[in-house]
Amino acid sequence: SYADLSSAYLSYADLSSADLSSAYLRSADLRDADLSSADLNGIRFKENTNWENARGLETAKNLPDVLKQQLGLT
Repeated sequence: SYADLSSAYLSYADLSSADLSSAYLRSADLRDADLSSADLNGIRFKENTNWENARGLETAKNLPDVLKQQLGLT
């Protein structure tokens, strides 16, 4: 939690059940990452954070409403 992952290349990473609460994800590449059951409480991200084909977001904990809307998960 509270990790600065800005500009991190996390494509295809297994982040299932990871505690990413309050992580800074600006410009992070989460393409095809597995976020199943990850805690996303209080994450900070921008429109340039790459969520393309990220898996498990429907089971991620505390997914911010604005991200749900951005990704069409509402």
